[in-house]
Amino acid sequence: SYRAFRLAVQLANRSGAMSVSRLSDFRDLARDISDGMQAESSFPDVHAAAQRAQALDEFCAEVDQMIGINLLPAGGRALAGSEIERVAAMHGMSLQADGAFHLLDERGLTRFILSNYDNLPFQHHTLNQMRVTGLTLLLDVPRVELPVQRFDEMVALGRSLAQELRAALVDDHRVALQDAALAHIRGQIAMIEKRMLSGDIVPGSAQARRLFA
Repeated sequence: SYRAFRLAVQLANRSGAMSVSRLSDFRDLARDISDGMQAESSFPDVHAAAQRAQALDEFCAEVDQMIGINLLPAGGRALAGSEIERVAAMHGMSLQADGAFHLLDERGLTRFILSNYDNLPFQHHTLNQMRVTGLTLLLDVPRVELPVQRFDEMVALGRSLAQELRAALVDDHRVALQDAALAHIRGQIAMIEKRMLSGDIVPGSAQARRLFA
């Protein structure tokens, strides 16, 4: 037996904020359920909820950052898909359904992503024939715990991969990533982490993964 229960809806995610019309639909659905159970019910104001949704969406947009480090082989040499798979596996990365190699933590959640620099997905059945011009290591900042620490780990991983694949670490402008540039990126991530915590959203938490999905 239950004395009371709640129905809830998430106000925002990476697709945007819940609109007034969708919140109205949810309220009407909740009211139908309540009427069907002959239960007393109360509902928040739809327009006030829409304003909270917009504010949450704006906050999330401020901290929603994907950090990438590119690995480009010297002299325009192409990287073989089978070689990438072998080196990725050495570091515990496995090819996932999205066509990228993922490093998963002990809970099966993605820590880092290794994708094709040209955005074409990797596929198991074509790896032996595939050649790519480079790779990109990605860190989805709000979706990982301790983002600054994860960034340090990603840089270390990137350096290892670069050495093993005979590639260079570069930014999106193909400029070599020196220690000063990496320190600057690290500082930006630290600011994002602090901003999220100030908004009572812990990076990498279940709440954060729902919001940034």
